[in-house]
Amino acid sequence: MQAVGAGREREVGAVVAALSAGRGALLTGDAGVGKTFIADGVAEWAGQHGWSVVRARATAGSSELPLAAFAGQLGDHERFLTPMLTEIRERIVEQAAGRRIVLVIDDVDLLDDASSALVHQLVSAVGVGVVGTLRRGEPMPAEFDELLRRGVLDRITVEPFDETAIADVAALTEARQLAPETLALLHRWSQGNPLFVRELLLSAQEEGRLVDRPDGLVLSEVPVAAPRLVDVVRSRLGHLSDGDRLVLLHVAFAEPCGPGELAGVADAAALARLERAGLVRAETDGNRLVIRLAHPLYGGVMRAAAGPLEQRAVLGALAQALTDTGARRRSDVLKLARLAIDGGVAAEPALLVKAATEAFLAGDFGLCERIGRRAFERAGTWESGWYLGRALIFLADADGARAHVEALRRVAVTPAEIVATHMLDSEVAFWVEGDAVAAEACRARGEELLDRDDFGVGPVTPEDFRLSFSVLLAAQARLAESHELIDAFMTNQLGVGFIRGTHARSHLYVQEARPLDAIAQAELAVAAFAAVGPWGTPASRRSVITHISTGHTWAGDPRKGLAEAIEARDTSTDDCQLSIAALAHAVAMAMLGQPRTAGAIMEGAASRWRAVSGGGIPVRWYLGVSTWVHAASGEIALAKQRLAEFDAKPHPAVSLDVHAEVGRARIMLAEGHLEAGRHHLRDQAARYQAAGRLTSELMCRYELVRLGHADEMAGRMAELAGVVQGDMLAAWIEHAVHGAVGSAEGLGDVAERLATMGYLEFAADAAAHASDAARRAGAQRAATRWSVRAAELRSQCETPGSPLAAGVDAGPVPLTRRERDVAMLAAQGLASKEIGERLFISFRTAENHLARVYDKLGIRTRAELARALDGGAVGLVA
Repeated sequence: MQAVGAGREREVGAVVAALSAGRGALLTGDAGVGKTFIADGVAEWAGQHGWSVVRARATAGSSELPLAAFAGQLGDHERFLTPMLTEIRERIVEQAAGRRIVLVIDDVDLLDDASSALVHQLVSAVGVGVVGTLRRGEPMPAEFDELLRRGVLDRITVEPFDETAIADVAALTEARQLAPETLALLHRWSQGNPLFVRELLLSAQEEGRLVDRPDGLVLSEVPVAAPRLVDVVRSRLGHLSDGDRLVLLHVAFAEPCGPGELAGVADAAALARLERAGLVRAETDGNRLVIRLAHPLYGGVMRAAAGPLEQRAVLGALAQALTDTGARRRSDVLKLARLAIDGGVAAEPALLVKAATEAFLAGDFGLCERIGRRAFERAGTWESGWYLGRALIFLADADGARAHVEALRRVAVTPAEIVATHMLDSEVAFWVEGDAVAAEACRARGEELLDRDDFGVGPVTPEDFRLSFSVLLAAQARLAESHELIDAFMTNQLGVGFIRGTHARSHLYVQEARPLDAIAQAELAVAAFAAVGPWGTPASRRSVITHISTGHTWAGDPRKGLAEAIEARDTSTDDCQLSIAALAHAVAMAMLGQPRTAGAIMEGAASRWRAVSGGGIPVRWYLGVSTWVHAASGEIALAKQRLAEFDAKPHPAVSLDVHAEVGRARIMLAEGHLEAGRHHLRDQAARYQAAGRLTSELMCRYELVRLGHADEMAGRMAELAGVVQGDMLAAWIEHAVHGAVGSAEGLGDVAERLATMGYLEFAADAAAHASDAARRAGAQRAATRWSVRAAELRSQCETPGSPLAAGVDAGPVPLTRRERDVAMLAAQGLASKEIGERLFISFRTAENHLARVYDKLGIRTRAELARALDGGAVGLVA
């Protein structure tokens, strides 16, 4: 810890305090400012205090390799059918043996996506403390941004050194103090960057520019490279021989690497010499010696300075050296494939196919596409192109996927290969291109081959093929057809087809107001994953967990739904899984009365949705739910923007469109178009009723109940009392029934039940309705009690009111529904003519209603009305 004390006591103390409190820290600042210096000292402190310290350093050379930063955590023996991410996480926990774990990571912006996901899991699911570094100006991985927003990480800015700190660094470097004018000169030229200081001092020493005087060392002349960081690095590396520079260039492209990968350009003596010079760093990672550059800046400058031919030569040499070492580690397969492709070196097709498979399962679809293309070019077989096709679908590359499907069709030989190609074709048509008719045509072509005796073995069985279409039908809300397909063909409870079928049926049950059945089906799918493993299915365990989350949210336990969504988020390994988890997370938060947080979740996930969907279905889901939550939180401009995007992206997968339609109605209400909003909800409810989409129907009808139309909705909703499942939907129905007859007692009971479940906005509306019913019955004491309860529940929500709120707390004299509408619009400043247009009534009728409001409330002006109703707008923006 002595070195850390040199000017960085405050930062070290802040990180130690964060770890001791169960959090982590992200050190941010300019390159070379001392972030790694601090992290190293904290790691030393943690080791001395009994922590299990895990070191990881991301590099540009490894950023394209899934989990490369953690490759040293893999054991010598692969755990069969265990994904690398899961294996690494398990080994880190096992190595700790019950001790607290601290994970120290340099340059988190260079982590590959899978490594970022692993870090997020270790923090969220295991409780690991993270100390990371991030250079100023570099993009922060979404996972770290989310951890910062949750308060799990503290952001600690590492500022440049002042002259006192520079003097401490100089004393360590030169074992002598610096003359005052030299301190000022170094501070001015280095701008307080410790790396600049160290490199300037070393360069000056090597060039003989430090003069010893009684009052300290004097820098006679500053090297011309000092003004800019890149110039400092180039000046430092310029003292090297061509041979040593070539070694550093190889390390720059290969790091982290072992000595064997550098055997063609460096022997042990050369590496030791560079280590003594402070240019490379050797560490023991498990049983393996790993070599990296001493600072990422060196690698960045050298890679940028290398020309295309030089890069190709270096990468080719590294690929050959890694091949010669045997590429024994699991992570070496991906690294070798990437080096071979970028270096123009021939690699065995089998290795490329295996690497493409590993990249796909790690969730790195871009790398899978790069390697998969080369594998298909080299091998030309159907098998070699399978995962490339899958990756192109996840990348939503419509043109590339379409072209690749045609190429696969030309090399497909067996019926199994032809059928699998038809399935890929259908997924491109449906999910990426939004063409349900073309997808059905693919299904028909594949059906002709399913019962052939010579079908053969492939990644898709007849059951898989058929049940893959149950998912497409469920997404289109073609409920009966999807059920029929599942009933006819779902037999093998351990196969991929079973996962597809249960996945689809869970989605169907959610649409049919059967959330408990949806949970049961999704749990069957989760259990099947234990037998199937990660191979061969586009559905992931995390995506199925989101169905469980949604089921709990709709069944009456939104807190459990939230917990399931967070689990799915914390264990996701790619953008697609994280996007679906964000959807379940946002819906649960909105139902819990936290629509602003839900909106932030959706906007935070926007880049992920767009990255994995292009013109496909996930964007439509994102836009629909975003419209709904933004309208609920009063972000009307943003809600309208998302709705416009939703309308511009038609797609046959309409199963979640109800969120957009309810959001559309809320926008109308918020803008004062009360009757238009109500008419829209009525029309949508009727449409969903005709289609058997009971959850969507109830969602629209309950909005109308909250608007005060319980008498209109109660009949139909009561018909569903024996059909729907779960406490929440039952409470919705009772809200309508009790509201229709004006039962304050019944509405109050509904309010308390909804509050206990966690649906605070719904509970607040039910309590407000109970107050209104009691007031109309002349029970003013009960009316006041329920009014206070409604305000209490509303205060626990993120929004102060609701466009669906029961009405106006206007004292002992109740207003009719129409009088409330007129009063609310008048309080917003609308003229009587505009009020009439909004409510589809005449100017004279609007004037008469307003006069009665004035008379009942004992007021004479719109200003007084606005004060009586708290501006009216409070009730129009949630």
